[in-house]
Amino acid sequence: MATFAFFPSPITGAINPFLGLGHDLTALGHRVVFYLPEGYRDTVGAVGAELRTYRLERARPHRPGDDAVTRFAHTPMWLTAECRQVLPQIEPDVRALAPDVIVYHMLCVWGRLLARLMPAAAAMVVGSYVGNEHFSPVRTAHYQAMAGKLADAFGDYSADVAALGRRYGLRLQPRELFAREERLVLVQMPREFHPAGDTFGDRYHFMGASLRPPGCDPTDGLPALEPGHPVVYLSFGTLVSFRTDLMSACVEAFADGDWQVVLSVDDQSAPATVPANVHVMRRVPQLKLLPRVSAFVTHGGTNSVVEALAFGVPMVVVPEAPEHAITADRVAELELGVRLRTDEVTAGELRAAVERVARSVGMRDALAKMRGAVHAAGGSAAAAAALARLADADRAVRSGVG
Repeated sequence: MATFAFFPSPITGAINPFLGLGHDLTALGHRVVFYLPEGYRDTVGAVGAELRTYRLERARPHRPGDDAVTRFAHTPMWLTAECRQVLPQIEPDVRALAPDVIVYHMLCVWGRLLARLMPAAAAMVVGSYVGNEHFSPVRTAHYQAMAGKLADAFGDYSADVAALGRRYGLRLQPRELFAREERLVLVQMPREFHPAGDTFGDRYHFMGASLRPPGCDPTDGLPALEPGHPVVYLSFGTLVSFRTDLMSACVEAFADGDWQVVLSVDDQSAPATVPANVHVMRRVPQLKLLPRVSAFVTHGGTNSVVEALAFGVPMVVVPEAPEHAITADRVAELELGVRLRTDEVTAGELRAAVERVARSVGMRDALAKMRGAVHAAGGSAAAAAALARLADADRAVRSGVG
């Protein structure tokens, strides 16, 4: 039995893939310890893992009035600032635990630093794209377009990086904290979806879909959907909240009642009134809903897109953050759906796009092929097996066998 210390970023979308990994590792007889705030105790317990807690100084990375790209760029700044508070809380406990493997999310600064500070083997979970000489997300036009905002964000948290380096005796650079490299890198998508996926070596394990295990999806029931009408699901993620004008366009696009609509919202974007065929939900049991839908309108977050691919659901992607824009391009390129411009989405454009993807035979065929690739990747079970092999290999090296 090996001991795995899990360090997801404290963001819902970043925690989801760790749940399947935790479930499958504990099923293999390993010990899994999550480090997260207290509010995740029931979720972690549902996968058979332990929870050790810390307190966040500021629970949300966003500032009122920030546009989506600024909020995306400043998320690393928030996590680095939080690291100065979180790492002292958990470092003594992690040292006492003495894990065999540290597994951390690409945005979890304290996980990355603990991997530097401790002798354990380390693995990174990447919730988007990795880079090599053939492809890198930061070399895309989407990242270049927000270069100024990224530079501002790096400047804002350089003092926190320097303070962490001094405290823990490490030479740190702001960009190095978020480099997507480790002895084992678990990428949350099938290799076939990633640009230049076949050029990445064996240390990159493409997971396919890491679906949440039973007990971890929201328990809210599905709305009462009228039979005989196609269903469209619209959801815009947990990290980058969307504009209320887009929500209004979503409602207007399907107000005639021909479609049954499930609209996932947060408190800030919930429309005031909706017609009877539009079901507004703050927590959607997505894995239960996706098999029922004819089209999915999404911001392009990796979890949502790969889950849609796992069920063969065509997508309309409306991105705002750079990595979501890369995904939107990839969805269109592979004929898995269409991309809409973000700056001004009208109700008519949205309705036309949904009906196009729902009816396309060519997209249906492409989706069937990609669905096969998602499942062939093995999901969290195959990734858990890769983590177990990493633990075994590291033990062999330490004992002199390797």
